[in-house]
Amino acid sequence: MRTGKPYEKQQPTGFAESYARWRSNRLGQITDALEQQLLFELLGRVADKTALDVGCGDGALASELARRGAIVTGLDPDPAMIAAQRQAGIEGAQLRLVEAKAELLPFPDASFDAVLAVAVLCFVRDAERAVVEMARVLKPGGRLVIGELGRWSLWAAYRRIRGWLGHPTWRVARFWTATELRQLVEGAGLDVVEMRGAVFYPPCGAAARLFAAIDPWFGRRTTLGAAFIAVSATKPFGKVRDVASAMQGSEMKPPPILSHKHCDAPSAFTPESLLREARRQKGLSAAAVPEICVLDPDGDIVRRLRATGCADRHPGWACYHTDLFVFHRDGNEYGIVGCAVGAAFAVLVAEELFASGCRLLISVTSAGQILPVQAPPHFIVIDRALRDEGASYHYLPPSDYSEADPRLIELSREALTVAGISAQVGASWTTDAPFRETQAAIDAALEAGILAVEMEAAALYAFAKACNRSVICFAHVTNQMGRVEGDFEKGIADGAEESLKVISLVAERWRAEASL
Repeated sequence: MRTGKPYEKQQPTGFAESYARWRSNRLGQITDALEQQLLFELLGRVADKTALDVGCGDGALASELARRGAIVTGLDPDPAMIAAQRQAGIEGAQLRLVEAKAELLPFPDASFDAVLAVAVLCFVRDAERAVVEMARVLKPGGRLVIGELGRWSLWAAYRRIRGWLGHPTWRVARFWTATELRQLVEGAGLDVVEMRGAVFYPPCGAAARLFAAIDPWFGRRTTLGAAFIAVSATKPFGKVRDVASAMQGSEMKPPPILSHKHCDAPSAFTPESLLREARRQKGLSAAAVPEICVLDPDGDIVRRLRATGCADRHPGWACYHTDLFVFHRDGNEYGIVGCAVGAAFAVLVAEELFASGCRLLISVTSAGQILPVQAPPHFIVIDRALRDEGASYHYLPPSDYSEADPRLIELSREALTVAGISAQVGASWTTDAPFRETQAAIDAALEAGILAVEMEAAALYAFAKACNRSVICFAHVTNQMGRVEGDFEKGIADGAEESLKVISLVAERWRAEASL
């Protein structure tokens, strides 16, 4: 973690040296790597976005943001630290440095797509004011990530003792709980997306080496005992003024899809209650579904399995809208639902599957080509999906993309690569209206580097993130949206056999990792 430093009263030369010492030993390297992994998972994709690193210290995180394609402003109140960074030559076209305090940011409102602040609130005099300032300069829909020193950890105990013994840094440091950070962020008008912890081992190099591999597993489940707590939040779209309404002095309200959303609140209507009543009406007993289930929006896989006598209807599936079929592949059991087309329908079925015992959901949907990386048909592992649909906004606050679980993306990529299957990893565009894919919209998606257009992934990933479920989405790029003759050719058996191979490979890798 960033070496602690009082945010205003500093000894510049000493801090530069302490950063260097920290990153030169194994404990510091392991700890920094874990924290940086967590921060960038919460930030999401930063390429081509404007980012502010508050309290940038020696510039390590600011430099990494720039390396990942962000246009970065690094801010620190210490002129010596700024001078040291400039002397090191990190400032350039992608990164500029500013000397200022967190409580008084010298930027206009809504200046940045992303704001990052690490080990800052533990030393500022007015943490509430600092967070309000960060929220002010964040664009609507933008992402704030704050990483702070956790109160209930062995590291905090050790540092408190050092403070009591007179250490100037730890004598003034404040340690935080997840609840306090949530209250700060929400008090600034932001919507909390996720809170996670890191660094659960004691401040010892041997312990770090021993427990580093499992540290992220704990961090996804609790913040208690974490030396480092990170919170991600988004800035909601408030009242919007366009040119005409501004001239008239009136304000436009946000559209209903963005109004009265309380993403952290539980739903009054649950999939469990729906399935309970459906079972009562149909006279069915509760029966678990297979732990790995598949969504087949096109229905090609289901039709192939049924035509070859390889799938049977699940006897206890009570859903009013779909049939669940069970099939076996390479000795493993799967559930599959066909023809659940579109974001809202896909999420409805996903909710019911997980309520019935599913642990991993794999979606394989046909998609239209945007960026011509290779000739159709081919597969894309969707790592993020543009939220041009409605269902995702009921699960997560507004943002450009729904992000996949990085662990599942890497698992899928590795499984397909080892098997020799060519698959791209990248972004999709999720739309609710396939026959409103205008040329202007296609051009915008192309400019954003989006690989394909489909109809489910953004909502499925938002659901997965909000409800802590494991979902991975594949786009089977089969067409160019009918703009060429001979389009929509999916391959042998309408692509079903290739899709089943992808599903089996990813499921096998997931089972292997889940058993560790």
